[in-house]
Amino acid sequence: MQVKWTHSPSGREVYILRGDRSKLPGSEYQNRTALVMDSIALGNLALRIQDIRPSDEGQYVCEFQSNAYSNRTFLELSVGGLGSTPQIHIVGLEPGGIRVRCVSVGWYPAPQLLWRNSQEEILTPDEILETRSEGGLFNISSSIVLQENNHPALSCAVTAVTHKKMSSVLISGLFPSFLLESYILPALLTLLILIIIASGSFNWKLRKEAGRCSSFFSSF
Repeated sequence: MQVKWTHSPSGREVYILRGDRSKLPGSEYQNRTALVMDSIALGNLALRIQDIRPSDEGQYVCEFQSNAYSNRTFLELSVGGLGSTPQIHIVGLEPGGIRVRCVSVGWYPAPQLLWRNSQEEILTPDEILETRSEGGLFNISSSIVLQENNHPALSCAVTAVTHKKMSSVLISGLFPSFLLESYILPALLTLLILIIIASGSFNWKLRKEAGRCSSFFSSF
């Protein structure tokens, strides 16, 4: 008896069983594949693939051959990777408002990213960047400039096939806190430092003048 599994798009031999000896031809499948023979009496020989990768996607061919019987069947494997929850963070203040960025990683196939306001209206981003990791997974990021008079909420949704993840942020509370932390507090801190320096300089001048007066009166 011989059972042979092949990955059609690449032509790679995935698993071969001859008699009672199995063979794993490609290093890509080492320690990731196994032949499930629980129902061999019923004519079922399943191939189990663990640690699925994007490169595993595609059509597989199973060929069975014995002295009395031979057959071939085909199986289509679709791979999907659910990425991370989108992370929304502030990039900085611009003339038109505050730039906000959304980032999500680890998707397959390539995902889509959509910005929406509180009324579910799609917003046009300034940029959408897509990169791919060595493992074949996709990372996506996008940025948009918000104005204080925009709708009170903003959401970033990333979807791939039937998978979806979304994050939201309240714009109404975003502007005061960002302006306070990024501009007002540093300005107040700078002003306080200048006051301390000026006060120290003034006190030093007073002590210097007092020293002169003391020296003047002691001479009489």
